[in-house]
Amino acid sequence: MSRSEPTYIGRVKHVLGARVTVELDNLAAGAAPIFRGRVQAIGQIGSLVKIPRDSTALFGTVNLLGISEMTQPLPPALTPQSGERWLEVQLLGELGNLGGFRRGVANYPSLDDEVHFATDTDVGAIFPKPDSRNVRVGLVAAN
Repeated sequence: MSRSEPTYIGRVKHVLGARVTVELDNLAAGAAPIFRGRVQAIGQIGSLVKIPRDSTALFGTVNLLGISEMTQPLPPALTPQSGERWLEVQLLGELGNLGGFRRGVANYPSLDDEVHFATDTDVGAIFPKPDSRNVRVGLVAAN
């Protein structure tokens, strides 16, 4: 994946354990792109993001968003927000190239890693449809 991909929304600018701050790309900030016939929620609380790595993709959910000049610095760093618009993401888990979503993260993102919105295919890999191997216990709002 690259910055030229239609799913690209920004870059990792701060990592604190499973909390990641993402600087939104100027073209993505405030946008609601249509991807494969669906409007994508960029910068909405609860929306899913994908951080591609070499052999895995990390997935997280947006839990905070802001505009830098309107926010106070968050501890422990004095200025974790970089750029005008940013998101804070809570990492959920990772999906390996061979498939199979795992909760938790073994390979954390690096600074300037690309961030993309999660597609329907990604959401389907994270939250599989009910079958004989899994049980439906409710509905996922992102699905």
